[in-house]
Amino acid sequence: MRLERVAPDFGYRVQISWSRPASYDKIVSSGSPHDAEGWRDHRARYYRMCHSHPRYTFRVSLGAIKLAHGHVTARLVDDVESILIFAAYHSRDTLINKSKWYKSGWKHPYVITNLRYRAPLPREVHHGVFIR
Repeated sequence: MRLERVAPDFGYRVQISWSRPASYDKIVSSGSPHDAEGWRDHRARYYRMCHSHPRYTFRVSLGAIKLAHGHVTARLVDDVESILIFAAYHSRDTLINKSKWYKSGWKHPYVITNLRYRAPLPREVHHGVFIR
């Protein structure tokens, strides 16, 4: 069954290039070269994980967003992050970040393509209205 987007030229086409997993401790202490502020909201979660699992080392991949058209904004990043968490959570119930899995109602259609080190994320995630 092939689905077609109702308005193929409307919406965001997002490519995310994921880095190799790096030490979460390094990201929390040094920040991210891709996002000067975004890593700060992960700091509390990281400390909770360390407290709950003291024998484990945590690694994280960082994503650099590119848009076919338009500008990367805080709202767009939040939408993309929420859509990816929603898609990944509903295909795997073992994710740590469950804070946005229930969020929906994004205002714009998205085609998100994950490149490079993307596990556990799917290669493509589409959000919008489709017809058959």
